[in-house]
Amino acid sequence: MKRKEHPVLFSVIQWTYGVFQNLLGAVIALFVKISHPDRKAERFRECAVFRWNRPGSMSLGMFLFLGNYAKEREKFILRHEYGHSLQSLILGPLYLPVIGLPSFLRANVPLFSKNWRSGKKGYYEFYPERWANRISRAEEICEV
Repeated sequence: MKRKEHPVLFSVIQWTYGVFQNLLGAVIALFVKISHPDRKAERFRECAVFRWNRPGSMSLGMFLFLGNYAKEREKFILRHEYGHSLQSLILGPLYLPVIGLPSFLRANVPLFSKNWRSGKKGYYEFYPERWANRISRAEEICEV
């Protein structure tokens, strides 16, 4: 049975229980929009998707920020980032310290990223990434 989406409920929960990450996402979305006024926000399920000229992608509540990827890889990344949005629904105010900060540090700080950048461990083996893939069914799109 396919699950039914509830966009109004999704938005209400994101803007109440997940208000911190959504406010941060809205501020970053504003900066992306100002720096790229010709680009329109896209939709993926209940989320606003913004494309930016940065390496990597990020999710803050119902705001998804995508880097440049090949078409097939982009489908996986979009679903993966949506998984982080679902984590925001589940964890609410705990999302940033439990998922956001560890994920950001592991992706951007050399001290924390050396294992996956060197190939010793896969990027998606880390708990926030593995969980995001599982709850969004991202791995059904393609292999990681």
